[in-house]
Amino acid sequence: MSAVLPNHSRKTPLPAGWDVKKIRNLVEEKTGKKPCWWQIKTALAIHDGKDVVGVARTGAGKTMSFWIALMMSRAEGCDDIAVVVTPLNLLGKQNAIQLNDGSFLSAIAVSKENSNAQTYKDIASAKYNVVVISPELLNEDLCQTLIKNPKFAAKIMYFVFDEAHCISQWGKTFRDQYLHVGIIRHLLPRTAKTIPFHIASATLPKTILDDVVDLLLLRPKSTEHVTMSNDRPNIDVVVRQMEHPIDTYQDLSFLIPPDFKDGDPPPPKFVVFMDNTRHAEDAVKALRELLPSCHHDKIRYFHATMTSMYRDENLEAFQKGEVWGLVVTDAFGMGIDLPDIQIVVQYRATCDFNTLWQRFGRAGRGPDSSAIAVFLVEKTFFDADRLRKQDNRTKKTKAATSTETKENTGPFSSSKRKAKAQGGSPPKRRRVHNASNLEIPSPDQAADLTPSTMPTVPASVGDYAQTDESRRLMYQAKLATGARTRRSKGKQDEPIPIGSALDEFINAPTRGISCRRHVVTLYYSNDRVNNNYHLLCDEHNPAGCARCRPKRPERCCDLCSPNAFSEIPAVSLACSTRGTGKIRVSKYEPNEAHATLRSALEEWRLQVVPQALGSLFSQWGTQLFLSNQMLDRIVDCAASKKLTSLSALRIEIQWRAEYLREYGQKILDIVEKHFPSTVVPATKSQETCSGCGQKGHRKNNKRCPARLQVNVPSTPSGSRLPLTPLHATPFSGTSTPSRLPLTPLHATLLCSEPVTATPSNLDTLNRHNP
Repeated sequence: MSAVLPNHSRKTPLPAGWDVKKIRNLVEEKTGKKPCWWQIKTALAIHDGKDVVGVARTGAGKTMSFWIALMMSRAEGCDDIAVVVTPLNLLGKQNAIQLNDGSFLSAIAVSKENSNAQTYKDIASAKYNVVVISPELLNEDLCQTLIKNPKFAAKIMYFVFDEAHCISQWGKTFRDQYLHVGIIRHLLPRTAKTIPFHIASATLPKTILDDVVDLLLLRPKSTEHVTMSNDRPNIDVVVRQMEHPIDTYQDLSFLIPPDFKDGDPPPPKFVVFMDNTRHAEDAVKALRELLPSCHHDKIRYFHATMTSMYRDENLEAFQKGEVWGLVVTDAFGMGIDLPDIQIVVQYRATCDFNTLWQRFGRAGRGPDSSAIAVFLVEKTFFDADRLRKQDNRTKKTKAATSTETKENTGPFSSSKRKAKAQGGSPPKRRRVHNASNLEIPSPDQAADLTPSTMPTVPASVGDYAQTDESRRLMYQAKLATGARTRRSKGKQDEPIPIGSALDEFINAPTRGISCRRHVVTLYYSNDRVNNNYHLLCDEHNPAGCARCRPKRPERCCDLCSPNAFSEIPAVSLACSTRGTGKIRVSKYEPNEAHATLRSALEEWRLQVVPQALGSLFSQWGTQLFLSNQMLDRIVDCAASKKLTSLSALRIEIQWRAEYLREYGQKILDIVEKHFPSTVVPATKSQETCSGCGQKGHRKNNKRCPARLQVNVPSTPSGSRLPLTPLHATPFSGTSTPSRLPLTPLHATLLCSEPVTATPSNLDTLNRHNP
């Protein structure tokens, strides 16, 4: 069965003499590997003279796409050259070694050690098919003189800008030479053909891509976009709040098995990213203390201040398994192709989201491999801590306001009142802000906000629920303002902007996000890219290419599978109870109905879990799908009659979104069967009057008989009450007093037995109770 080509794939015509089968045969002959369709599509666009924007996940094979067009050119008998601009010398050396070992293309990595006249003379003579160089060396006179040479320029087939996101991110910070690489367009002789630019990266969100396109002067009408999802489903993502002081590095202790001794199996191979060299070295010392002294050299650091020879030796030892773990800085960085790294850790929130995802991509690069990416974050960046600080500020503000009010109660008690009384202007005083009034900007307002107007604390976590499109716009707006977390010597840490991708990745549980990978999807728009390229790789397989087809995460993240990462200690990330929406379950004695419901849920789970997990069922069992703790929570909440919707179920058990959509309603049906939510409303009881004791009214009702009772003294029948001097005294004036003063007679009346008013005694009562 042949796969149907998507319409966009036909926009790239095949060059004369080339078809997909011929290109595949050429690459397999030279490299022993079968190229995927998106790699061939990239080569065809370059061969056709177009600029190319290539985006694919880390480890997908972007480097292979650099060479296919050159192989095609050389197969046609041309003596063309490809120039690769790379941010890291180590990455350049790796590319050159792989090409030279493969014996299908010759390459040289230009560095400070070999950047001399002889090297550029060899390059000019076409001794090498591939030249790998850094942006700094590309802008030096020796290289620019060579590029201006018409004879040499005619041999350049295309430029590749590997890890192209660095052009924008690093060019604006510590490597300003990246901002000038686009000048190559102007340096090339006018007689030379238009040379294509190929920009490649795993992390090119729209804002960064737009910046790179402008800096490199890509041609809008002659640019091919080959965009794949950059998700890494084989890497499980975990976020943990740091529990111990930062400079103790105790939060990294999970990397070494407890009570490790000589002869024990080595720990999983790991890489820890730090923000500077001193922290990297200190962390190595702390980790070595967890090992016997004979294994201290199994943990090493890797950073830019080391000699290139020392870095090469460490990297080789790490590849061979002689070193178990490396604590590194960006010098280890992007593109390093080590297939068996099982754990990667980002220590502290010291990088932006783009860098974080790049670093996570160092793990699990081997075929059918899996890995864990752990983000250890300071508690100050969690909503729980922000709300605590906000509440403290609110209390302090109220206390200060209360004190100021007391001081201003007396005449001229404050300096402002004294100044006004003396005819002067009142002195200025510091404005007191109420932190509880801070508001989070809506996504529609985000583009108009500047960093100075961005709030630093959310007014209410519950109010921050956004739609997917709103979040996507918010992420882009935060990135466009240049707001990112970074640390500079002598400066305080800059806060992570509220609403940024990094902020929501950390605080996903309190922002209504049930999966941390969802932030990645929105930030890079992975839900909008073409996912059908795999169908063109293997037309004989209806499912397409097994290597590049979209895959399903196993454990995904700590929110989707909260019980699957017991090896990594967790600190409770519970935020304020406001707005959690969870059902409050009172203590109860389980009865037969609860046991029956539990049995029914277990039986249903056993029936559906093989279909839900597939081959993972034999490895992980039922707990990966629906854990016993989740079942306990469902049973606890069932008796409350409030577990009636998918949203309520999601809040209670924090289930994976895909499972919730497919199986959630069935769980609700089982709960409804055993604990029906339909309850006959109770009959409202009649109110009882506390005055007269009768039902149907309250004592303040005007018709209550008790309100018509008055007190009169016991006197013989038919006798009249004597008049007092007050009654005998005529009123003066035309108006009568609204109330007469109490007399001994009134006091007597108030202390007498109650008598019910009737028509027969009403005249007497009126005379004695005016």
